[in-house]
Amino acid sequence: KSITEDSNTFKEWYKDKQSKLDEKRRKDLEDKINEELKDCTFTPKTKDCPAYVKRIAKSMAIVKAARSNEISINNTKPDWK
Repeated sequence: KSITEDSNTFKEWYKDKQSKLDEKRRKDLEDKINEELKDCTFTPKTKDCPAYVKRIAKSMAIVKAARSNEISINNTKPDWK
């Protein structure tokens, strides 16, 4: 065999080996994370916020959208200049 054939074979072997090692590392890390999290049982209890808070948030979103439209209109250059 020539040196180039051997080097190509080696490169393929090396890439294959590295991909297998990467896959093993990823799987080991995933298993470690799952093992650490299996004892985690905390789940926060959340409540729906009051209706007045929702109304305030909605009105603030509307005001913010209106201001951004107003700013974009003011920043446009007139066509005649």
